[in-house]
Amino acid sequence: MAYADVPDSDIDPKSPLKTGVLGQLRDNIVGLYEEMRAFKYKLIDETVNSAGTGSTLQNDSHLLFQMEPNQEWVIVYDLYLSTNTTADFKYQLTGPAGASGYSMAYLLEDSVIDRAAFGEGAVGAAVNIQPAMNVTRQPLRIYAFVRNGGNVGNLLLQWAQRVADPGDTTVAEGSHLQAWLTTDLAGTVPTTYTAVSDAEIDPDSDIVENLTTLIRDNPVHLAHEVAFAYKATFERVVGPDTTLQDDDDLTFTVEAGERWRYWVVLRISSPAAAGFRWQWSVPSIPSGTDVYLAEQYWQSWWEPTNAWDALTGAQANTSAPSTPTEIVVTASSATTGTWTFWVDGWFDVGATGGSVTLQWAQGTGAAGNTDVLANSFLFAQRMDQV
Repeated sequence: MAYADVPDSDIDPKSPLKTGVLGQLRDNIVGLYEEMRAFKYKLIDETVNSAGTGSTLQNDSHLLFQMEPNQEWVIVYDLYLSTNTTADFKYQLTGPAGASGYSMAYLLEDSVIDRAAFGEGAVGAAVNIQPAMNVTRQPLRIYAFVRNGGNVGNLLLQWAQRVADPGDTTVAEGSHLQAWLTTDLAGTVPTTYTAVSDAEIDPDSDIVENLTTLIRDNPVHLAHEVAFAYKATFERVVGPDTTLQDDDDLTFTVEAGERWRYWVVLRISSPAAAGFRWQWSVPSIPSGTDVYLAEQYWQSWWEPTNAWDALTGAQANTSAPSTPTEIVVTASSATTGTWTFWVDGWFDVGATGGSVTLQWAQGTGAAGNTDVLANSFLFAQRMDQV
C-alpha cells in the first residue's frame, strides 16, 4: 500500500496546521522509521591473535546497537572474515540482562549455494564455526533474533579465535549488520490503532480527511513493513506422512498487491529415510506471470557433538506461473539427526490478501518422527507494490 504526501495546495496557507501539525507529523514518521531500523558497519579492520586477546571473546568496536526494554529484533550480520585452520572463529551475541534469542551462521565459499562451515547457538552462549577454516576476507552470514528483557542496553557482537594462535584473525572493514524491530517502540506487537476523530478537528477545515489519513495510516503502514515469527517449542509429524500441513507458528498476514522478500531458518530432527518437503500457502497471486522464486539450502549439524557434515550442502530453485511449488528434499543418510535448513526467496500477492503460511511434511515418508524444532523462525520484509 502506498501513501502520498498531502499537497500544500490542499491546505490553507494561513493555517498554522500547515507548518505545525503536518510538519511535526512528517518529522515524527521519519524519526519512527529510524528507530525501527539499525544499520552499522565497520570503519576499519579489527584483528586478534594469541599475542593479544586470542580466544577471549571481545566486543566488536562497531557492530552494536541499542535495544529498549521488551523490544524484539531480527538481525543479519555479514562479516568479512580472515582466519586460519588452527585459530578458526567463534562469536557470541550478548544483550542486556534478561535478553534471549538464537542465532545461526554459515560461511559462504565461492558462490552463494555452497555453505562451507556452520554454527548455531543461544544468545549469551559462544558459537564455534566449524569445520576448520583457512579463509581470506570470506563472508560469514549470521541470522539472529533477540527478545530483550526489562533493561535498556546494547546488543553486542563478541568474537575471537576459537583456539588462540599467533596467526591473525580479522573481521574486515565493511562488515555490517542490518536490524529490524518487530515490535513497536515499547516492545509490544502492534495490533490495533485508534484513528483520529473528525470531531477533534475543525469540521470546516479542508484538511480534515487528509490529516486524519496521514495520522492514522502512515504509522500503521510503517509498523507492518516486517513480519517475524518463531517456534517456542517443537512441532511433529509422525511418519510415514508426506501430506503437507500448516506450521502452527510460521505464518504472517499480507494484503493484496504486495511483494514480500523472506527468509526461513528451520531446525529439523528427522529419520534418515524420511526426507523433508515444504511449500508456501499463499492467498492469491497475479495470473500470467512468474511470481514465485525460492532458493533453499540445507546441511547437517549433528547434536550434541556439534559435528558438521559436508555431504549435505545443497541448493534448489523454483518458479511457477500459477501456484507456489512444493519442494522435496529427498531422503538420504545426510538427513538424519538434527540439521538446519535455510530458505530464501520472494513472492507477489494477487488481488486477495490473507495469511501466508509455511507448510511442511516428510519428503519421501518413513517410520519415526520428523520435528521442526524450537527457535526455527521466519522473517519477511515488504518490498513494494506489484
